[in-house]
Amino acid sequence: MFPIGDFPRDEELLQRQIKGLGDISSAVDSAEATELRKQLAQLQQADVKDFIESLNIYGNYSHGTHVAGIALEGNPFARLLVARMTFGHKMMPEEPTVEKAHKGAKATRATIDYFRANGVRAVNMSWGGTLRGIEDALEAHNAGGTPEQRKQLAREIYSIGNEALRESIENATEILFITSSGNSDNDVKFDESYPSSYDYPNIMSVGAVDEEGNETSFTSLGKVDVYANDFEVESYVPGGNRIKFNGTSMASPQVLNLAGKLLALQPELTTAELRALIVDGADRKQLESREIRLMNPQRSVELLKEM
Repeated sequence: MFPIGDFPRDEELLQRQIKGLGDISSAVDSAEATELRKQLAQLQQADVKDFIESLNIYGNYSHGTHVAGIALEGNPFARLLVARMTFGHKMMPEEPTVEKAHKGAKATRATIDYFRANGVRAVNMSWGGTLRGIEDALEAHNAGGTPEQRKQLAREIYSIGNEALRESIENATEILFITSSGNSDNDVKFDESYPSSYDYPNIMSVGAVDEEGNETSFTSLGKVDVYANDFEVESYVPGGNRIKFNGTSMASPQVLNLAGKLLALQPELTTAELRALIVDGADRKQLESREIRLMNPQRSVELLKEM
């Protein structure tokens, strides 16, 4: 188990605070966000950093459990295989290096080999990164030399991890990879976001809509295959409590949930068939400048029955 230290006595307060922090970053006006803003306003400036970092620890601790609960909801036939990713919780990002990039690339290949060896059919990826994020982390540490040298180093580090992930996904044709598009209101292709910008037959990128089916203000764009609800999605956190989170991290596992139910009904589905059932079953919605697809589980099941 990954050590996280002792919980405060008021665990419910901690859970409201981490939800509030996520809501603030996603521009969601909630009671928890309002409560957290008031708490932050009462802190001394010197105490804000430690307070936010302590919440980030719990955010890392609870994120995977919450996502897994969404993926498994209502499907007693599903079997979950977990691969943990440990992200930093500090406000100052960890300094990227070529050595760390090679270690990460090795871990990526080993993890997807592990999936393949254990018969995994679909994977949720509620995470991502960008080339710009690596460059910003180098700049934060005043590393990498001149601005031009820093750009080159960031590109080298990015390419090591990006190539490993691309090759591993491309070779695992029996697995459908489902990734959140991101919460940055950006063009994932322009910003070279991974893995949400990837365009392979066995990967899907999932955007976020609110409870009315409208595109959220924060969901990333550029390459989104389907949209799913990300608003006040309830699931488990460690310890057994259920709380509501917002964000594309909560949208992506809903598509995995549908994939798991389709596979429970028809285990012999190919990756291409599984992907097509989800995409073709989605409702089309016309926006001002483009058309989007809203996940529709009932219609996807109907299409499966018609096969």
